[in-house]
Amino acid sequence: VNDQFCELTGYTREELLGQDHRLLNSGLHPKEFIRDLWVTIANGHIWRGELRNRAKDGSLYWVDTTIVPFLNEDEKPYQYMALRYEITARKTSEERLREQEALARLGQMAAVVAHEVKNPIAGIRGALQVIASRMPADSRDKPVVGDIIARLDSLNGIVHDLLVFARPRKLRSEPVDLDRLIRNTLHLLHRDPIFANLQIEFPQSEAVASADAEQLQLVFTNVLMNAAQAMGGSGQIAIGI
Repeated sequence: VNDQFCELTGYTREELLGQDHRLLNSGLHPKEFIRDLWVTIANGHIWRGELRNRAKDGSLYWVDTTIVPFLNEDEKPYQYMALRYEITARKTSEERLREQEALARLGQMAAVVAHEVKNPIAGIRGALQVIASRMPADSRDKPVVGDIIARLDSLNGIVHDLLVFARPRKLRSEPVDLDRLIRNTLHLLHRDPIFANLQIEFPQSEAVASADAEQLQLVFTNVLMNAAQAMGGSGQIAIGI
């Protein structure tokens, strides 16, 4: 035990002397990993690797470790020396890079999925509009077709969200009439069955904001959908600007 080891782990010299690695085990490494370590040094070989340990206060840290066995005249280990270099900052940076790479791959996948789905949706929607235009005005099935088109529009909105996530675009800031934007959003949402039994309280307002209308409509849509779902589709939503 040395002073730097005490400082790194948070334990006093007295708490460390006579203990083994179980005192610092963070639980990250599987039993096979630890068993390989012990088998290697017990057979008189040097072990090298990276270990994540847990300090006394519960914080985690990484050490690049080399364990050297000292052998007696029978070539059996009688003691070990561990040389450790703290590499917590490096491991944190590596983890951050892995997360960024994973997000990038997810974005690429989302873009592919969105494009593959968007075209069929447009084709189906167009075909349904043609069918609806040929149906008599008093046909019982015409509202059904209209409902299907509305659901396709909702699905298309989700696909659009995927594309926005996959390939974020720069905000296009312009004067936006918030009253009109919210009323347009409500008009679209009223097609969703969950809004059928909801009362919307939204007094006329005059407010213009410098914003990206398309992105802001997504925000209002998500907030209102969350409200409707939280109330189970029954109740009142009050909106004020």
